[in-house]
Amino acid sequence: MQNSTMLLLLAANLLITWTVFQLSSKLYHYCKQFPLAHPLILSGVVLVALLHTFDISIEAYQQNSQVIMMMLAPATVALGVPLYKNLAVLAKYKSAIFFPLLLGAIISPCSALLLLWLFKVDGSLLLSMISKSITSPIAINITKLVGGIPAIAVIFVIISGIIGAALATPLFSLLAIKHDISKGLSLGIASHAIGTSSAVQISEQCAAFSVLAMCLNGLLTTVVIVLFSMI
Repeated sequence: MQNSTMLLLLAANLLITWTVFQLSSKLYHYCKQFPLAHPLILSGVVLVALLHTFDISIEAYQQNSQVIMMMLAPATVALGVPLYKNLAVLAKYKSAIFFPLLLGAIISPCSALLLLWLFKVDGSLLLSMISKSITSPIAINITKLVGGIPAIAVIFVIISGIIGAALATPLFSLLAIKHDISKGLSLGIASHAIGTSSAVQISEQCAAFSVLAMCLNGLLTTVVIVLFSMI
């Protein structure tokens, strides 16, 4: 009986989460991709509201959402498919890719340092924010290495990813950026995996360059952060 109840809860959590995200995605497109209606923002707000309404703790929700967590690994690996399919295009633009990657790896931690310095924040908080534009697994390890707080670093990573993904479309329109390669590099550098999920919706080529940018930006930013921490 207990196993049946657990399976029912798992199925209910999966169905509700999937339904909320799908409806949020449809609303996002209906609103002509208005930044604040981004599915990651909207679905998060709706799910929190549902948990509060039905008095369900976040721990209980997480416990019954293990299937979703298990899907993250294969979903991340699947991002390599467009990368593999566009190897020839990636090789063609390899020399043009390096400079924006290097620039992004330097600007991202520097912008975080400047922002936190202006507000006179605590040193550990500062060290936790400088990894905001690299994907969570790398951010956690590099934050530990430089003496930051990994849990706070993850929060900054998620916020950075959501903001980047939400503002990408209006910024591309405002700046008249139409090339999928440029869009992919921008999303991968600024918004890591969350931005890459948006790149997948644009085109396969955009997704390929976003995956490449996300991976290489993680490596380059790690080097830059370690060098900063030694100063």
